[in-house]
Amino acid sequence: MAEILKTDGTREPFDLGPEETQLRTMQAAVGGYIEAVTLRDSRVLVCNEEGKMLGLARNAAATTLLHEAGGSRSDYIVGDALLCAAGELT
Repeated sequence: MAEILKTDGTREPFDLGPEETQLRTMQAAVGGYIEAVTLRDSRVLVCNEEGKMLGLARNAAATTLLHEAGGSRSDYIVGDALLCAAGELT
């Protein structure tokens, strides 16, 4: 099951729902258009594509995952993000 990583530091299980509504469900969870980042262990971090332009709060847990996956140390994730297991997204 996916997990939502909130900007306040909380993490909760998250049900992506049926295949035909997953995109809308993910967009609602992150508050807009989605961007998917594949991590080294094949998990996928789904975040708000326009989050920085919208001024969303920095997400420390998601940023740590990005850095551990080899992302630039100057880059960061903002807004709530979803962490999905490999193959969980359809």
